[in-house]
Amino acid sequence: MDEFFNLSAAEAERPQFLIATVGAVASDGVTLIFAGESAPSTKKYKGNAALTLKAGDRVKLSYDSGTYLIDYVIGVPKSG
Repeated sequence: MDEFFNLSAAEAERPQFLIATVGAVASDGVTLIFAGESAPSTKKYKGNAALTLKAGDRVKLSYDSGTYLIDYVIGVPKSG
């Protein structure tokens, strides 16, 4: 057990963030294609409700409470 973060050994070894590609968008979440995978996950992931996502978007994920949450889309910043 990691005393500082109060994590189990398995959680302490899990990456705290990942980059993935959006496979498909549905009303109940999105499927993700993780590095090294060729097909999207069957699990649907949730995240920042202010995001507008589309298939092919690269996203940054954070690990929290047993799952990954989508933080934001990675790409060229929009100009004003």
